[in-house]
Amino acid sequence: MAEAPLTCLVDSGAKHNRFHGDFARAAGINLDDPDDEDIFYAGNRQYTGRIVRVQMSIASLAWEAPVCFIDDWGPEYQVLGHEGFFRWFRICFYAADEKLSVDLAER
Repeated sequence: MAEAPLTCLVDSGAKHNRFHGDFARAAGINLDDPDDEDIFYAGNRQYTGRIVRVQMSIASLAWEAPVCFIDDWGPEYQVLGHEGFFRWFRICFYAADEKLSVDLAER
């Protein structure tokens, strides 16, 4: 799968990127032997996700990051968090304009 456009919530309070498990299956990502597992709470509900490293991109910016795939996560939006998003980019929030800018962080 070359592209899977997603609507994502940029969440500065989330440790991992969190995507519904269906996205992994559609992209051919094997979740049978994950790199790690994450148990977390959101909205007074416990979730368990499997973490694997995947190739991600936004426009011309590309990186490899851990993503936590959760089968019972809501498919209407996904989450970009610290380990899979903020660690790779400089982010500037423009609250008055309801926008943000994303630049690749220098390494």
